[in-house]
Amino acid sequence: MNTFEVRYLLIGGYAVNLYGFVRTTGDMDFFIDLEASNIQKLVAAYHEFGVGSVEAALFQPGKIVRMGVPPMRLEVLNRISGVDFAEAYAERETVELEGLSVPVISLRHLRANKVASGRPKDLGDLSELPTEDPNP
Repeated sequence: MNTFEVRYLLIGGYAVNLYGFVRTTGDMDFFIDLEASNIQKLVAAYHEFGVGSVEAALFQPGKIVRMGVPPMRLEVLNRISGVDFAEAYAERETVELEGLSVPVISLRHLRANKVASGRPKDLGDLSELPTEDPNP
């Protein structure tokens, strides 16, 4: 996605791990900007990797596009509970993972998402996450 300049954030279990609570996860979750030009960039990235047409699904607010199978599944979300993409992107953290700069949801926004989601797994994450940003 970096090659195609897609605006995205790493969220979910991998983000939780980066903030210090290590737990297993079956997928890698990405939150993307729903703006049309960004979706077109993501579609181009999908085509580069031989993935079929996902454009229609990416434009549907709240739709999750999945690729692969656990534990190597990727999930692309264009809406998440309790968090606005533009605000979260403006406050993102950046980490280096295997030579790539990866934008990560801020701790504040990750916590807001976990609260808004309210799922038992997310509430469990919330109880383990720091309350102050340790910079992932």
